[in-house]
Amino acid sequence: MAVIPFKLFGKKIVFDIYDTVSPSIERRLMPFVNTLILPNIKRLKQEGLSEETIGKKLLIVENVPNFGEQEFSPKTNESFPAQIHLAYVGVLERIIRGLENLLDTVTQNTNLYLEIAGVGDDLEKVIEEAQANCDRIKYHGKVDYHKALEIMNRADFIVAIYTPSFTPYVFASPNKFYESLYLAKPIISSTGTLVGTQIEDNNTGYLIEERDDALSDLMKKLVTTNSVEEYNEKSENCHRLWVKKYKDYFKTTLVGDYINQCKKLANG
Repeated sequence: MAVIPFKLFGKKIVFDIYDTVSPSIERRLMPFVNTLILPNIKRLKQEGLSEETIGKKLLIVENVPNFGEQEFSPKTNESFPAQIHLAYVGVLERIIRGLENLLDTVTQNTNLYLEIAGVGDDLEKVIEEAQANCDRIKYHGKVDYHKALEIMNRADFIVAIYTPSFTPYVFASPNKFYESLYLAKPIISSTGTLVGTQIEDNNTGYLIEERDDALSDLMKKLVTTNSVEEYNEKSENCHRLWVKKYKDYFKTTLVGDYINQCKKLANG
């Protein structure tokens, strides 16, 4: 309970929860917190809190990257959906991000191409082996953020699959959701998750169930006459939502609401 000494000396406490470690511990800290920052209001449920109990302490700051002045011209795949280009850029974790299944699905479906980047969990060797056995898999290793955006911008879909049975990821608020909006690239994620609800509510991508053949079934379903029209609608929804809600988010919320809240605490 390291916050208690700060409180005793009259310090104001800002508690920013983006990755939950222990909701029970976090709930015990609430009486000492002046401002609680969450990336989505639905994360209150994960913390065992409500808007009534937290009151004016709550500030929502979504996990929107600062893209700065970077601009990417939309890239289209004229062979879609006969050929489908997928991209995953992020932390490499076994099982809970569905990466092993992603590799298997691409290997077994000759109309799929995958670019993947990231490090972690000893998956590099698994991916390198998959790349050696399948020329439709390209592994980039660790990349900087500009390169990451380039990789995602080349793809038809950004992949952000989570395993809902691994409870912490039910409430994940990944950068990938906002990157898909910024790049106008539909996202593939999982049902039963917070990001899945965001995708469904805004019709900005596709959701799959937690089963081994779900991704493969989706890819096969896309090879239809109406999938191009559906895909274009989702892509337009991504762009529309980005412009309407998130284009100036860094300026209005991070530089605006967040800084203003900190100033209020400092002067209060």
